[in-house]
Amino acid sequence: MLPRNRARTVSVDGAKYRWLVSDAGTGLLLVERDGGARLEITLMREIDGTYWTPLAKSPGPVTPGIVVGLIAIARARGWEPAVPGPPFRLRE
Repeated sequence: MLPRNRARTVSVDGAKYRWLVSDAGTGLLLVERDGGARLEITLMREIDGTYWTPLAKSPGPVTPGIVVGLIAIARARGWEPAVPGPPFRLRE
């Protein structure tokens, strides 16, 4: 479970998701919905702390809008956020 004090929230189709960018290594975007499988997306980190995401044309901060877009892509590729299970890794 993501720590509530560090995670931000977004709503997609009436469901709330928590997300955060991990500081480990190159960066990992973690998204979860209570009780479901976690979504994991590896980010490439630039020297100044901005990230390349699968949606970005240039490096920048990970915004709630980007997270909503990545949730939609992951769901289209088979991620079932309400179903418990192993983490779902979104590949580019």
